Amino acid sequence: MKELARSENGIIFYRLENPADIDKFRIGEYVYFKKHLGMSDYVANFKSWLRRKNILLIVAVFKGTIIGWVMNERWNDCSKDVGPVSVLRGIEVHPNIKRKGIGKVLFLLSSMILVGYIITKPVNESAKRFFSSLRFSSTQDDSPIELSNHPGYMALHVGKENSIRPVDGITVFTKNISQCTNELFMDEIAEIKKREAIRKRNISSTNNNAFEGENLRYGYACSEKSSGAEEVKKTVISGRNTGGKYLGVQKMKSPCQCGTLYAKKYLIKGGRKGISIICSNCKKERYFLPQKNQ
Repeated sequence: MKELARSENGIIFYRLENPADIDKFRIGEYVYFKKHLGMSDYVANFKSWLRRKNILLIVAVFKGTIIGWVMNERWNDCSKDVGPVSVLRGIEVHPNIKRKGIGKVLFLLSSMILVGYIITKPVNESAKRFFSSLRFSSTQDDSPIELSNHPGYMALHVGKENSIRPVDGITVFTKNISQCTNELFMDEIAEIKKREAIRKRNISSTNNNAFEGENLRYGYACSEKSSGAEEVKKTVISGRNTGGKYLGVQKMKSPCQCGTLYAKKYLIKGGRKGISIICSNCKKERYFLPQKNQ
């Protein structure tokens, strides 16, 4: 459990991380999800969610009672520009303290942690106005989210990097926010760092030896030393590296030998054309789908 923020009037906002965290608090008597969605046992639902690794659950606590919550679930599919997508499954504030800004703070904290895109389906017009005020949009213009496949959904781009936005009367603990982001998006952050390292290495190799770079362009290997560009070329052909175009994360039907269910997809070009499916944990190639020549 991580403390994310604290208000001037004593409300504490936590990210819950395991089912045992729920037992530390009381849960207020909620109405909407209980009446309209049949969520009668909040304790059981919260604990069930927290057993899954792709869940972000944030609660607002006042004097030991959970007075508000928001839950986001990571989707297996990515956007058209390969950004992570999370779906906001629910946000609720205790009926006795509505319209105090708690729901907005819960959402803002989750958006500070999440990267890529958030989509949600408002349950009524009031909810739609609330999400519209948070800059969600249901338009398709230049949207990397194919909303036509999800009728009634709205989408929000939360940016490539998290920015800590000030909230009146709220102290935000930025270190804990960043830790949550790193835990939920470990693979994506590692991928960004790897791409940046390869980019810098290639620039350095090109600047240090232009002639060597020209040889690599025509497929010759330098006998005395191996440049970063050559390493990338070799691993792309082998289909075992992220040198190909990254297409997103995919949940597999069966786990890898290392036990991981998730794999990354890469478009491989060159002598071995096709889609390479790489385990996101041990980095071994699980499948290769050859691409037929047109």
